[in-house]
Amino acid sequence: TAPGWWVEKDGRIIIAMPGPPSEMQSMWQNEVFPRLQEGTGAIILSRTIKTFGLTEAKVDELVTPLTSSTNPTLATYAKLDGIHLRITAKAARREEAQEMILERETEVRAILGDYIWGADDETQESVVGQLLIAEGLSVAVAESFTGGSLNQILATAPDSQSYFKGGLITNSNEAKVALGVAPHLVTGGASAEVATAMAVLVRRKLDASIGISIEGETQSGDSVVLGTVYIAIDSEQIKQHTVQSYSGRLYYMKRRAAYYALFDLIKLLKSM
Repeated sequence: TAPGWWVEKDGRIIIAMPGPPSEMQSMWQNEVFPRLQEGTGAIILSRTIKTFGLTEAKVDELVTPLTSSTNPTLATYAKLDGIHLRITAKAARREEAQEMILERETEVRAILGDYIWGADDETQESVVGQLLIAEGLSVAVAESFTGGSLNQILATAPDSQSYFKGGLITNSNEAKVALGVAPHLVTGGASAEVATAMAVLVRRKLDASIGISIEGETQSGDSVVLGTVYIAIDSEQIKQHTVQSYSGRLYYMKRRAAYYALFDLIKLLKSM
């Protein structure tokens, strides 16, 4: 394990922690944070609100009226699964700190609304799982372009055996045709129509309540390779399908596509 470093001089403290998140978080929670609390004689509590669908700059702009406060504080962090906002409050009693956090969280939720998908230790896949289990629903996945990232996320999520029927990786045209997509569709390249067919077919073949698919293509831009993904959701319950398309730098889109899909699925499940 990597070491940490704590130095005190002239009433100031310098703390250095290891870079790997698992080691840093453990050291912070078990060693650094409790020691800082002892030194201040106060209770320090934090809560993280998680959003998706807005840029960090836009989130900052929207919550600017709330960021001038020094207690509680509000800070934003860009993550793969969206923009996180951490509220931190310091008070003499735990109840006071909790009340301060609740008041600020209420204000944040009023501003960001449906862009918020979770809080604290929740992940998008855990939220999807909770919603599916609560409604007695199941999901199946067909994906191209992303190499099975959505399948992997759902397959390793808590209690996934209760709702995840499985998935198919259809990188080639032959694989899409084997799934049942019409040959004339796949020869035209990636499209919303192909993504829709994939979602419908994987739902039917794996006997799931919901089918979700990711299809994509690359495009050459000005000195940069771009990626466009099509995410389709076919639901037995609402008897319709939805398709969204997202574009950006290829490396970024390949990494983020699964999270776009999970967020779209969260919105659909909450609307049912």
